[in-house]
Amino acid sequence: MTTPPPTPPPSSPAPPPSGPAPAPRTTSTTRSLSIPPLLLAALIGAIVVIGASFAPWVSSSTSDEKLSGWQLYDDQVGDKENAGFYFDRSFGKDDSPFFTGLSTIIAGAAVGIVALALMVSRGSANDSIGGVFAFLGITAGILVLVVGGTNLVSYLRKAEGVPADLEWGLILVWVGAVVSAAIIPASLTAGGARAPSRL
Repeated sequence: MTTPPPTPPPSSPAPPPSGPAPAPRTTSTTRSLSIPPLLLAALIGAIVVIGASFAPWVSSSTSDEKLSGWQLYDDQVGDKENAGFYFDRSFGKDDSPFFTGLSTIIAGAAVGIVALALMVSRGSANDSIGGVFAFLGITAGILVLVVGGTNLVSYLRKAEGVPADLEWGLILVWVGAVVSAAIIPASLTAGGARAPSRL
């Protein structure tokens, strides 16, 4: 009798790959759909500032008249010195400037434009673009804070007996200005994120 040939030994399993498994990559579509909270807050604040510029700011204590920020601009548009941007003396104070609705609209629009530009340009790895947006964001944030803060200080310093009462529109301008200032850290963060890695 002939003996059957020996069975070959089973092959050894392939060794596992060395090193950690690669992390799953997130698609650019997923990244593009996410909006940083600071940018979103700045955009919302800018919309509030612009919208509140057409709302009642002050009312007369002696009548039912209410004036919006834009109506205050209409009152000053004929002044050649300030071009309708602000009042030299407001609420009976010689050194109490007060910005009109035109100034708040410009400040809010500046923040909104920078915020939208940062949203559109996300993912661009360019140092120069990041630096430009950081500068524009800081400038727009300071502008909206100066306009809103000056109006707040001027109203709080109004002289006694001035027949001007605070209305909700001016309060919204103050709140929107503070929220819009989120464009400052948002632009700095976005500018740093654009810098390509040197590692």
